[in-house]
Amino acid sequence: MFDLLFIGNPAIDEAIAEPDDMPQSLVARLRGAPLKTLEKTYQLAIESQVQGIVLCGSIVDPTRVSPAQVIALRHLITQAADHDCETVWVTTNPADAQEYLRVLGEPKGLSFASSLRPWTQIVRSTTVELWAITNETDVERIAAQSSFEPLHRQIIVGSDTG
Repeated sequence: MFDLLFIGNPAIDEAIAEPDDMPQSLVARLRGAPLKTLEKTYQLAIESQVQGIVLCGSIVDPTRVSPAQVIALRHLITQAADHDCETVWVTTNPADAQEYLRVLGEPKGLSFASSLRPWTQIVRSTTVELWAITNETDVERIAAQSSFEPLHRQIIVGSDTG
Protein backbone atom coordinates (compact mmCIF):
# COMPACT_ATOMS: atom_id res chain seq x y z
CA MET A 1 0.00 0.00 0.00
CA PHE A 2 1.20 3.50 -0.85
CA ASP A 3 0.24 6.54 1.16
CA LEU A 4 0.84 9.01 -1.68
CA LEU A 5 1.11 8.31 -5.40
CA PHE A 6 2.89 10.95 -7.49
CA ILE A 7 1.89 11.42 -11.13
CA GLY A 8 4.13 13.64 -13.22
CA ASN A 9 3.08 15.50 -16.37
CA PRO A 10 -0.13 13.69 -17.33
CA ALA A 11 -0.86 16.57 -19.80
CA ILE A 12 -4.26 15.19 -20.76
CA ASP A 13 -4.95 18.09 -23.14
CA GLU A 14 -1.69 17.87 -25.09
CA ALA A 15 -1.70 15.79 -28.22
CA ILE A 16 0.97 13.17 -28.70
CA ALA A 17 2.81 13.63 -32.00
CA GLU A 18 1.21 11.53 -34.71
CA PRO A 19 3.29 10.12 -37.55
CA ASP A 20 1.94 11.20 -40.94
CA ASP A 21 1.57 7.61 -42.10
CA MET A 22 -0.29 6.40 -38.99
CA PRO A 23 -3.50 4.50 -39.77
CA GLN A 24 -6.62 6.45 -38.79
CA SER A 25 -7.72 3.54 -36.61
CA LEU A 26 -4.76 4.27 -34.30
CA VAL A 27 -4.92 8.08 -34.37
CA ALA A 28 -7.90 8.29 -31.98
CA ARG A 29 -6.28 5.85 -29.57
CA LEU A 30 -3.08 7.88 -29.59
CA ARG A 31 -4.95 11.14 -28.98
CA GLY A 32 -6.75 9.64 -25.99
CA ALA A 33 -3.69 7.92 -24.53
CA PRO A 34 -2.74 10.56 -21.90
CA LEU A 35 -6.25 10.61 -20.40
CA LYS A 36 -6.58 6.82 -20.62
CA THR A 37 -3.26 6.43 -18.79
CA LEU A 38 -4.40 8.84 -16.06
CA GLU A 39 -7.70 6.93 -15.72
CA LYS A 40 -5.84 3.64 -15.27
CA THR A 41 -3.49 5.23 -12.73
CA TYR A 42 -6.42 6.55 -10.69
CA GLN A 43 -8.08 3.14 -10.80
CA LEU A 44 -4.92 1.43 -9.54
CA ALA A 45 -4.58 4.05 -6.80
CA ILE A 46 -8.16 3.39 -5.65
CA GLU A 47 -7.63 -0.38 -5.73
CA SER A 48 -4.41 0.05 -3.72
CA GLN A 49 -6.18 2.26 -1.15
CA VAL A 50 -3.83 5.19 -1.70
CA GLN A 51 -4.57 8.14 0.61
CA GLY A 52 -3.51 10.81 -1.88
CA ILE A 53 -2.80 11.20 -5.57
CA VAL A 54 -0.34 14.02 -6.22
CA LEU A 55 -0.55 15.62 -9.67
CA CYS A 56 2.67 17.38 -10.65
CA GLY A 57 3.86 19.26 -13.71
CA SER A 58 1.70 19.76 -16.77
CA ILE A 59 -1.81 18.50 -16.05
CA VAL A 60 -4.21 20.62 -18.12
CA ASP A 61 -4.20 24.06 -19.69
CA PRO A 62 -7.55 25.66 -18.80
CA THR A 63 -7.51 27.64 -22.05
CA ARG A 64 -7.03 24.54 -24.21
CA VAL A 65 -8.71 21.65 -22.41
CA SER A 66 -11.89 20.25 -23.96
CA PRO A 67 -15.16 19.98 -22.02
CA ALA A 68 -14.93 16.18 -22.26
CA GLN A 69 -11.45 16.23 -20.72
CA VAL A 70 -12.65 18.52 -17.90
CA ILE A 71 -15.57 16.18 -17.18
CA ALA A 72 -13.28 13.14 -17.20
CA LEU A 73 -10.73 14.75 -14.84
CA ARG A 74 -13.47 15.93 -12.49
CA HIS A 75 -14.92 12.41 -12.46
CA LEU A 76 -11.53 10.91 -11.58
CA ILE A 77 -11.09 13.36 -8.70
CA THR A 78 -14.56 12.78 -7.25
CA GLN A 79 -14.38 9.02 -7.76
CA ALA A 80 -11.09 8.94 -5.82
CA ALA A 81 -12.66 11.11 -3.09
CA ASP A 82 -15.50 8.59 -2.80
CA HIS A 83 -12.79 6.07 -1.85
CA ASP A 84 -11.10 8.35 0.72
CA CYS A 85 -8.34 9.29 -1.70
CA GLU A 86 -7.61 12.99 -2.01
CA THR A 87 -6.19 14.54 -5.18
CA VAL A 88 -3.44 17.07 -4.51
CA TRP A 89 -2.58 19.40 -7.39
CA VAL A 90 0.94 20.83 -7.09
CA THR A 91 1.11 24.30 -8.60
CA THR A 92 3.96 26.79 -8.61
CA ASN A 93 1.51 29.68 -9.03
CA PRO A 94 -0.88 29.93 -6.06
CA ALA A 95 -3.35 31.95 -8.17
CA ASP A 96 -3.75 28.96 -10.51
CA ALA A 97 -5.63 27.04 -7.83
CA GLN A 98 -8.68 29.30 -8.15
CA GLU A 99 -8.67 28.98 -11.94
CA TYR A 100 -8.48 25.18 -11.82
CA LEU A 101 -11.21 25.02 -9.18
CA ARG A 102 -13.42 27.21 -11.38
CA VAL A 103 -12.78 25.17 -14.53
CA LEU A 104 -13.43 21.87 -12.72
CA GLY A 105 -16.51 23.10 -10.83
CA GLU A 106 -14.91 22.81 -7.37
CA PRO A 107 -14.98 19.02 -7.08
CA LYS A 108 -14.84 17.41 -3.66
CA GLY A 109 -11.52 15.79 -2.86
CA LEU A 110 -9.33 18.33 -4.69
CA SER A 111 -6.65 20.23 -2.77
CA PHE A 112 -3.64 22.26 -3.81
CA ALA A 113 -0.03 22.58 -2.72
CA SER A 114 1.90 25.72 -3.65
CA SER A 115 5.01 27.63 -2.67
CA LEU A 116 2.93 29.79 -0.30
CA ARG A 117 0.53 27.23 1.12
CA PRO A 118 1.39 23.57 1.61
CA TRP A 119 -1.01 20.67 1.52
CA THR A 120 -1.00 19.34 5.06
CA GLN A 121 -2.42 16.01 6.17
CA ILE A 122 -1.93 13.37 8.85
CA VAL A 123 -0.61 10.20 7.23
CA ARG A 124 -0.03 7.24 9.54
CA SER A 125 0.19 9.45 12.62
CA THR A 126 2.72 11.73 10.93
CA THR A 127 2.03 15.30 9.84
CA VAL A 128 2.99 15.58 6.17
CA GLU A 129 3.44 18.90 4.39
CA LEU A 130 3.71 18.95 0.61
CA TRP A 131 5.23 22.12 -0.87
CA ALA A 132 5.81 23.31 -4.45
CA ILE A 133 9.01 25.21 -5.15
CA THR A 134 10.45 26.99 -8.15
CA ASN A 135 13.49 28.85 -6.84
CA GLU A 136 15.91 29.30 -3.95
CA THR A 137 13.67 31.90 -2.31
CA ASP A 138 10.95 29.26 -1.97
CA VAL A 139 13.45 26.80 -0.50
CA GLU A 140 14.71 29.35 2.05
CA ARG A 141 11.18 30.35 3.09
CA ILE A 142 10.10 26.74 3.56
CA ALA A 143 13.31 25.84 5.42
CA ALA A 144 12.70 28.74 7.83
CA GLN A 145 9.28 27.25 8.64
CA SER A 146 10.64 23.77 9.09
CA SER A 147 9.48 21.89 12.15
CA PHE A 148 11.88 19.68 14.03
CA GLU A 149 9.13 17.58 15.57
CA PRO A 150 9.77 13.84 15.23
CA LEU A 151 6.44 13.09 13.53
CA HIS A 152 6.54 15.91 11.01
CA ARG A 153 7.69 15.52 7.41
CA GLN A 154 8.03 17.98 4.54
CA ILE A 155 7.93 16.84 0.94
CA ILE A 156 9.27 19.36 -1.55
CA VAL A 157 8.19 19.14 -5.19
CA GLY A 158 10.28 21.28 -7.52
CA SER A 159 9.73 22.28 -11.08
CA ASP A 160 11.88 23.61 -13.85
CA THR A 161 10.46 26.93 -14.97
CA GLY A 162 13.36 27.71 -17.29
